[in-house]
Parts: sequence; C-alpha cells; structure tokens
Amino acid sequence: MFQFYRNGMLDSCPAPTGHCTCESKLYAVTGSLALIAGLVQWVVGYHYSMAALSDALHALADASADFLSMIIAQKVQGDHSKTKELRSIGNKMIALLLALGALIIGIEAHDRWSGDSYLVWLPAVVLVGLFGLAVDLVRFRMLSKARKHSNNSNLGGLIEHARSDAWHSGIISTVALLAIIGSLFSIESGLYAFLVRLGDYLASLGLAGYMMFVLAPRIWRGKGCCGDKHTHQHGTGCRHH
Repeated sequence: MFQFYRNGMLDSCPAPTGHCTCESKLYAVTGSLALIAGLVQWVVGYHYSMAALSDALHALADASADFLSMIIAQKVQGDHSKTKELRSIGNKMIALLLALGALIIGIEAHDRWSGDSYLVWLPAVVLVGLFGLAVDLVRFRMLSKARKHSNNSNLGGLIEHARSDAWHSGIISTVALLAIIGSLFSIESGLYAFLVRLGDYLASLGLAGYMMFVLAPRIWRGKGCCGDKHTHQHGTGCRHH
C-alpha cells in the first residue's frame, strides 16, 4: 500500500520490459479503501444521518468501479478485445445496484421523516465525513501517481470517481460543522433541531435522486460518474518509474 501511495505502482513491477503485474493490485487497494469508507459511512449514517448514508452508497459504487477495473486488468492479460464486453456488463450491474440502493435510501428517509423518527447527530456526521474525505484523498493520490507511469486511459475515470467522492464527503462534513456552529446562535432549540433534520432529509433525497436519475444512467451508458467517457477507452499497461 505504501509503495502505491509513494509511487503509484510496486517497485517489483516488471514493466516496461514485461507485462505490468501491479495494475490489478492497485485497483484492489483503492477499491478496498473505498469499501471500508463506504461501510463506515453506512453504519454511522444508518444511525445518525440519512445524508451520510446516501454518501456511503456513492463510496460503495466507487469501490465497485475499482474492483471492476481490477477484474478486467486480470482477465484481459493484453487481449483488449475482452475489455469492452466485461466493462459493459460490469457497468450495468453497478448501475442497477446503485439505482436500487438509492431507491431504498429514499424510501427509508421518507419513512423516518413521516414517522417522526428522524435522528441526526452532527458530530458523527462531521467525523465520518472527514474520514471519508481522508480515504478518498489517499485513493486520489495513488491513482494520480499511477497515471504518471501508465498509459491506461481508464485511470482518468477512476481518478474522477475518487475526486467526486472526496467532494461529497467534504461537503457533508462541512455542512454538518456549520450546523454545529449555528447552535451557538440564539435559535430556539425546537426550531434548530427541526432545521437540522430537514436539511439532512433534503440532502439525502437530493443525493439519492442524483444517484438514481443521473449517476446510475451515466454508468449504465458507460459514461462514468462525472459524465466523462472513460469507459469507452481501453488502453492498458504501465511504464515503470
């Protein structure tokens, strides 16, 4: 992991004289980091913030994209004719799971709001947001370092995944921190608690809607998380530093 963080690839990689052996390992590491961040956000979000739960779904989608790239890197072994088919199937699976997860989160948020059981604990939201941000920045550095030594154009899309998720985590933690600061002002406690819950509820619906109606269709069509068309580019391989 530390070699990936420092160089974007393993020192033992035989490229360029031989086939790059560390590309799939890189995606395994970044995917595992995204998975850990997503699971932590999911657990904390389920109990303390539906908005954080929605962001967890984005992190899990990023983990799926990294693991898909890992599988493709292992399967193609220089035969790029398999890449398009594998990525198309993987993208459709990720898109369907993402849309289903967004639907479940939207329903859960609505049920909690309607049933007056909507709980938000802002310190937990700040901490889990900062944790997700830190993990995403590590993933971003690893992938960016790898891109300097690689001709794999798919790395650009994975970098954008990490960048997008970092922004989401940062925004959620910042908004929660501002809400905590807002408690220092002369706001009636009942109104303040209502506004915090309302803000979290609307944010969770907004994120769920974005993932269902914007992100999932883009991934289904092979355009990635941010509208880029990196999934149509299939260069592989890496150059040693």
